[in-house]
Amino acid sequence: MQALRFLPVLAAGFLLLPQSVWADPTYNEPELCFFSCYEALSVLTFADFNANDSATAAECDSTLAVSSIYACYQTYCSQYTPDESVGYVNFYCAAYGLTPLSLSYDEAVEYIDSHYGSVSNVSVVDPRLITDVVNTTVVPVEDYFLLNVDTLAIWQHEEYLHSSFGWSMYVMAVGVVLCGVINRIFALIVHYAVARSGPLVDVERAKGGKPVPPNRGFFTKIHNLWTKHITLPAMFGYRHSQPWAFCTIPTRLQSILLFVYVALNFIFCAVGYHTFEGNTYWTLPASQLSRYLADRTGTIAYANLPLLWLFASRNDLLLWLTGWSFSTFNVFHRYVARVATAEAIAHSFGYTAFSYITTGNWSDYHESLTQQYYATGVAATILMSVLIGLSMHPIRRHFYEFFLATHVTFSIAIIVLLFYHTNIFEGEYNGYLWPCVGFWVFDRGVRLLRIVMLNWRVFYLKDDRLKRNKATAVYDPEGDIIRLTVRPSTTFAVGAGVHYYIYTPTLSFMFWENHPFTLSAWRNIPTAGDAGTGAAAGAIEPEEIQQVPEQTVSGAVGGSVDSKEGSVVSKDNVHVPISGSSQQELVFIIRPYKGMTKGLKNQLLKAPGYTKDLIVLVEGPYGTKANLASYERTLMISGGSGITGITSYLCEQGPRASGRYTRFVWAAREESFVTDVLEKDLAQFVNRDDVTLDFYLTRGSSQATAKDNKKGLEATLAKLSSRAGAADGSRVTYGKANVAELLDYEIGQLLTRESQLAIVVCGPGRLADDVRREVVRSIGTTIDASRIELYEESFGW
Repeated sequence: MQALRFLPVLAAGFLLLPQSVWADPTYNEPELCFFSCYEALSVLTFADFNANDSATAAECDSTLAVSSIYACYQTYCSQYTPDESVGYVNFYCAAYGLTPLSLSYDEAVEYIDSHYGSVSNVSVVDPRLITDVVNTTVVPVEDYFLLNVDTLAIWQHEEYLHSSFGWSMYVMAVGVVLCGVINRIFALIVHYAVARSGPLVDVERAKGGKPVPPNRGFFTKIHNLWTKHITLPAMFGYRHSQPWAFCTIPTRLQSILLFVYVALNFIFCAVGYHTFEGNTYWTLPASQLSRYLADRTGTIAYANLPLLWLFASRNDLLLWLTGWSFSTFNVFHRYVARVATAEAIAHSFGYTAFSYITTGNWSDYHESLTQQYYATGVAATILMSVLIGLSMHPIRRHFYEFFLATHVTFSIAIIVLLFYHTNIFEGEYNGYLWPCVGFWVFDRGVRLLRIVMLNWRVFYLKDDRLKRNKATAVYDPEGDIIRLTVRPSTTFAVGAGVHYYIYTPTLSFMFWENHPFTLSAWRNIPTAGDAGTGAAAGAIEPEEIQQVPEQTVSGAVGGSVDSKEGSVVSKDNVHVPISGSSQQELVFIIRPYKGMTKGLKNQLLKAPGYTKDLIVLVEGPYGTKANLASYERTLMISGGSGITGITSYLCEQGPRASGRYTRFVWAAREESFVTDVLEKDLAQFVNRDDVTLDFYLTRGSSQATAKDNKKGLEATLAKLSSRAGAADGSRVTYGKANVAELLDYEIGQLLTRESQLAIVVCGPGRLADDVRREVVRSIGTTIDASRIELYEESFGW
C-alpha cells in the first residue's frame, strides 16, 4: 500500500508538462518585428479577402495582405533574415487560419518587384485612418508599427509572467514539503544524538540533592529554540485546536508557510503590469490593467487547483515524507481553496471591469453572458464562493453530512465547469485541470481498494464464513455510548493512533457517506480452522477474549493471552492457538451526537437489548501512531469522548515493561460514561503498578454520587482495585485537571538526563491547547525538546 502513494507524484509529472499548459511558443526579437507587421496590417480589409474565411485565414491567404506584410518587413525589419523572422507568423496562421502564409519571402519580393518596381514605391499608410477596402500593397506608418511592437512585446511579457507566476505555485509547494522533511530529519538527528549518548544517571538527584543541569550541545539549543518558538506553539495566543471565529489557527510553522504562500500569491497578482497610451489592443490604460489582472488571477487560480486537490487526498506520499498529519494538510487545503477562490473572484471582476471600460456600456457584457465560456466561468466562481462559505468550521462541525455532500458535489461541478470555461483555448489550460482529476481518481481508487480488501466477504455472499465480516453495535443508555465491533475480511497495520472511515449504507440513502472514527481497541478472534482441540471447534465469542494484543496482562477479567504458547485462554481454560489466519475484531467507542451517530442510536433504541447487527464497511487504517516504546514515562490526557483515542495506546502497551511508566488522565462530565468505560475497557489496568488511572469528574461531587454507592465511579474503582484512592493507585478527583501540575510532576519524575517523556492528548480543543501551551512553556526551562514529545490525536476535516 505504501508504494501506491508514489503514483500521484508520478502522474502529476506527466500531466503537468509545460507544453500542455502553454501551447503557443514565444516569439523572439526577429519574430516580434515580423509579427508586428502582421498585427499593424490586420485592421485593414484587402480587396482579395475570401468572404468565407475567418479574419486570420483571410489575412494569411490574401496576396495583397501577405505582400504588404513582407513589404513592412523589408522596410522596418531588414536587419533580420527571413528564416529567423517568419516562423511565429507561419505558426499563428497554421494554428488559427489553418494554413501558413500563402507567399514565401522570395515569392513576395518577386510580386512586389513585378507590380511596384521595389518596396520603396509601395504606399505608406496609417491603418487607423483607412476605412475603405484596400486594393493594393501597403506599408504601415512607422509610429503605428512601433506601437504594435510595444503592444506585442508587453503582451508576451504579461503572458510570460502569468505562466511563470502560476508555475511558481509548485515551487512553493515543494518548498513547503522540504520544510516538513527538513524539520523531520533535524528532529531525528537530535533524537539520535541523545540516544547515542546513553542513559547517564543523575547522581545528585538519586541522592536527593539538587538536579545537575543537562549538558546542552549546539544541536540541543537550536532544537529547543526551533521547537519552542516555531514548530510547536500556535501562531498567536494559545489557540490552535480551538476555532477562532470561523476557522482554526495553524501552528506557528504552518502559519509562516501559509503567510509566505498567501503573500506571494498577492504579490504575484499585484506586480508586473505595464500599460501605455496607444496600445493597439486596448487604447485605455485602465482597459489594459483590468485585462492583465483578470488573466493573471485566472491563471494563478488554475495553477492552485492541483495543490488544492492534492492536499485534500487521504492517500498522499507527502504525509509520509513530512511526518505531518492529514489534519495539517487539511489546513493547507483550506487556505489554498480560499486563495484560489479570491483569485477567481478577482478574475471575474477584472473581466467585468474590462468589458465595461472597453465599451463604455453593459451591452457587450450581457452578450458575453450568453456565451458558454463566460457563463461557465461565472458559475464556477459562484460555486467556489458558496463552497468556501459552506466549509466554515461551524458548518463542518454541526452539519458534517451536509458539508460532505455539498463539498464533493460542488467540487466535481466546478472542475467540469472549468473544462468548459477554457475550452475555447483548445486545451491550453487543461494541464492544470487534469491533475485534479488524476488526484481525485487515484485517491478514490485507493479508497475503493482499501474497502474491497477489508470487506470483500460482505460482497461474496456464497461464503459460509460470512459471519467473519460481522458488525455489531450495542448502545449503553447509562453511559450514552455505542460500542461498534467490526470483523473485517482482512486487517493490516492495526495499532494505536489509527483511524478508520466507517460506511453505514443501511442507515441512509447516501450509501457513500463515511465518517472517521479512532480505533479504540482490537481483539484476535481464533476461528474453527485455527483451533485443534474440541473445545475450540467453533469461534470463541468476543466477550471471552481480552481486549489487548497477544500479550499477558495481569488483572484481566475472563481470559488472558499466553505469550509463550501464542494462544488465547478462554474462560474454560482451553488454549486456542492464534495463528496467522486468525481474525481481528476492531472496536470503536462512539458518542452519539448528530447525523449518522444519532441515526444509529435511534435504531439501537428500537432493537432488542439495544443491540443490532449491521452491514458496515470500513476503510483504513489511516494516521500514524506514536511510538511510545522508547519513552521512560508517558502522560496520556483525554477529555470527554477523547478517550477513544487513548484506549488503543493502553491496549498496545501490553505487559509490564521495565523502566516504563504510564499515567492516564481522563476528564469528563458524565460519571456513568466514565464508569462504563472503566468496567469494560480499563479494568485490566487498574491493578498494574506501571499504570496509574486518574479520573477527573468535572460535573458533580462525591456527595452527589454517594446516593448510589453500588454504581458510582469510586465504588466501581474500589471493587476493581484494593489500591484505589491511594497515592500510588488509581483515583477519582472532582473538578478540573491542572495540566501544568500534571506536566511538571511527570518531568520531575524522569530519572536521567536523557530520559524521555511522551504526552498524548485527545479531547476538546481547549484541553489540547492547554496541553500544548504547557509543553511549550516547559521546553528550554525544565526539559529539552529532544526529551519531550507531544502527540495530539485529532482528526481535522
